[in-house]
Amino acid sequence: MKVLLLLTSVLTLASGPLLAAPATLPVALHELAPQFSELWGQSGEKWTPQNRLPDFSHAGYHGGDAPIPLVPVVKNIKTDFGAKGDGTTDDSLAFERAIAGTDNGALLIPAGRYKLSRVLEIRKSNLVLRGEGPDKTVLVYDDSLLTAGARQKPDGDWNFNKALAQPELPGASLKPPFKPNDDWRFRGGFVWVEGEDKGLKLSDLAAPAKRGDTRLELKSAAGIVPGQFVR
Repeated sequence: MKVLLLLTSVLTLASGPLLAAPATLPVALHELAPQFSELWGQSGEKWTPQNRLPDFSHAGYHGGDAPIPLVPVVKNIKTDFGAKGDGTTDDSLAFERAIAGTDNGALLIPAGRYKLSRVLEIRKSNLVLRGEGPDKTVLVYDDSLLTAGARQKPDGDWNFNKALAQPELPGASLKPPFKPNDDWRFRGGFVWVEGEDKGLKLSDLAAPAKRGDTRLELKSAAGIVPGQFVR
């Protein structure tokens, strides 16, 4: 890969206005050695089911095997909840009311710039936030996650402790206070969609299994049917 560096002009401060004095420097060409991941290689030749890179080939709705359904609009954040979308008014409260007051359908967010100062939490199923296009419906945050999250959850609920991210560190603690530089690495950003799946234990393993295995030996297959999602 070749990198082309060319400086075409420099700024000169004189007694008068700021002038742009033309200056051309020799072009510098630098050969950079190709860089590839030790886990992936150039085109996946180094990847194995046992390494640290997860296999996301079946991520998404129904494992990526079914199209995302088109959910009908049931509420409008402007007409039903009073959001302004003018880029100046803080619409955080309107969004929180809309999320709480919309069920089993899509919440339409018409074209506009919606200023927000709080992290949005979605803790229910069957709710879709639907805009009118990436260049039309825009959510604007003036604060950083460190500011908005800490103000919203001063008890540390929005932080991610170093002990969880790097448990091997000496002295790591699961208790607050958390270090600011450790926030947000595994969080949901300004829009959180959270849920709880307690699951149901199907069986114990009859033999050890390791990362990447596609066959598990179980002590019992009772209650397991083909096509069932098991985790």
